[in-house]
Amino acid sequence: VFKEGNKLQYCLNPSCEQKEICKLCHFCSKAGLNIEGLSDMTITKLFKEGILRNILDIYSLWQHKERIFQLESLNIKDKSFNNLMTAIEKSKQVSPNQLLAGLGLEHLGPEVVKLLLNKFRAIDKIFEAPESETKEILGIGPKVASSLKEWISREENLSMLSELKKLGFQFELSDSISTQHLKNKDHYLYGKTVLITGSFSISRDQLKEKLAEKYNLTFKSSFSSEINYLLAGESPGSKLQLAISKSVPVIYSSEVESLL
Repeated sequence: VFKEGNKLQYCLNPSCEQKEICKLCHFCSKAGLNIEGLSDMTITKLFKEGILRNILDIYSLWQHKERIFQLESLNIKDKSFNNLMTAIEKSKQVSPNQLLAGLGLEHLGPEVVKLLLNKFRAIDKIFEAPESETKEILGIGPKVASSLKEWISREENLSMLSELKKLGFQFELSDSISTQHLKNKDHYLYGKTVLITGSFSISRDQLKEKLAEKYNLTFKSSFSSEINYLLAGESPGSKLQLAISKSVPVIYSSEVESLL
């Protein structure tokens, strides 16, 4: 098992240790819950020590403070440990989109997760829905429906979802997001597909999350006939010239910032 870009490559061996490490790394990465302090290296060492064996173990790491301090290769002491505990606690506040993406199901990238949650409104309901209903969603194919069914059929995954809920994770899209969508439904950007280039005052992940919440946007990583707008920040790349040549409307940084 290994990571190729943001994709998880899967091993069929159910007891593969590297597979479990990869799941943990993905969950904690920027593509997942973005838990600062749990790098791939730290996760691997904690796994090898038997301290961190699955996702739920992240939320009981505080119980292993003394053992972690004894691991010289990690060099974690009071300040860094407290920062890590703060980051772990903060991760419980992520959106349902981030949580579901962080679980690392095959074929469930950010855009698919968004489509599923827009339809079912809650992580539980996604897994409860029959395959036939899931397949009816535009942009969702049989591979996604099959992946959902296969994942939730494992008792350990069903149990993990229940425990994550007990920890206080948000499983349902908030009413505030629904209200924002209704409020902005007549906005020219609502429901459009966009591409981003350049830098903004906040990270791209934060920008995507805020704009998706307000305007129900879909983000792509490369040009296609689906692109309605290009969002151009400071120091834009070649995508800006390509947008101009293709007559794709460009929204520049000052206007993008005003949309937040």
